[in-house]
This record gives sequence, C-alpha cells and structure tokens, in this order.
Amino acid sequence: MEISRCHICGEIKRMTFEHIPPKSSGNSTPAKIITGEQIISNGREPWDINGLSFNTLQKGLGKSVLCEHCNNTTGSWYADAYKSFYFQIPFLKVNPPTLEQSLIELDFIEIYPLRVMKQIVCMFMGICGPHLGDRYPEIRQFVLSQEFKQLDFSKYRFSFFIRRGEWRYPQQLAQFVVLRKTELGHIHNMVSYIDTPTAEFLFEEKVNGYIYLWSDSTLQ
Repeated sequence: MEISRCHICGEIKRMTFEHIPPKSSGNSTPAKIITGEQIISNGREPWDINGLSFNTLQKGLGKSVLCEHCNNTTGSWYADAYKSFYFQIPFLKVNPPTLEQSLIELDFIEIYPLRVMKQIVCMFMGICGPHLGDRYPEIRQFVLSQEFKQLDFSKYRFSFFIRRGEWRYPQQLAQFVVLRKTELGHIHNMVSYIDTPTAEFLFEEKVNGYIYLWSDSTLQ
C-alpha cells in the first residue's frame, strides 16, 4: 500500500482506496482513467474522451487517498445518507429540455442534509488533496467531527445540477482553474467537479496568490 498524506486528516499513513462517489451509490463497476493533460493537449472539451488511451480501475471510480481510519469513519457516518439522497435524484431523459422543463422541483424523503453535505465535502477533499484541509482547517473539522455544523461560505461554494439527457459522458472527476476578471484584476479559482449519471457536483475554492494548472485525473 502507498504511504502518503491522507487527504482528509492530513497525517502520513498507509492509504486505502476511496470510492468517489461511494461504492454504495452505484460506483462499483470498472472505470477508465484518462489524464487531464491528454484532454488539454488535444484541445478537447473536458467530457470529450473518444479515442483517448486509458487505464482501467476495476474497483470503480476513486483513488488511494484516505487512511483507513478516515475511510472507515466518514464512510460509516455519511455514506448511507448520501446513498439515500443520490438515489432520489431523477435521471431526466430530455435532450434538449423544453421551456416547460427548464425548472424542476425535487422532493426528498427521510434524508439527512448535513450528513449528505459532509459526504460530498469528503469526496471533494479526496479529489483536491490534503492542501484543502491545511488551508481551511474548518473544512477538515467539518467532516472529522459529527457535531461540527458550520462552514465559512465566503471561502468556497458547492453546487449540484440535475443531468438532462445523455449529452455528456458521466462519471468523471476533474480539477482545474477558472480565471475571472474583476475590478481587482484576475482571480484564480480552483474548481473541482464530480460528474455522475444523474447529477453533477461542483466545488469552487477561492484562491488568492496561487496559480494552478489542470491537475488530478479525469476518470471515465
């Protein structure tokens, strides 16, 4: 097993394979790994992976990024709540959507929003690396403590979008830079996304004084 820094607690330990999203939410079939550099060098859109070479993860989508303790504890605390939430998201077979279908209303039954949010944060910590918990200790505390309930959303934001139709390849993980021009000049924001068959999850980290290139992997 690889010895490295756990992406959640930040300690140097033996790493275990973390399914992103959780295995119980349907992420149990082989996944193809394609690096972001391959896509950029070919001038492709992030979801255009046709014809690119790949390696296969037989276990499903994920990486060896968590220590056994963080993997087991966060999984036992949050994974079931995320599974219940995720399987209530409909897949809308509409391509393209009509005006009447531009807005939808979702009703969730017996879910635990805080646990769902913490599982999603764990997923993005797995993608982004231990620097996220180093730079923002409260985000590490948020997932490692069942009692911690608040985050400073002036530093980051989370969004998710319901998938409409099969116009993109689902099941991707990626991390890249968005450059935004404001009155104060250009701002570099790190954006990570998790693309699944029914929904796309986005995490945006507001970065000051750092310049990143496309990193991590795009997994299909």
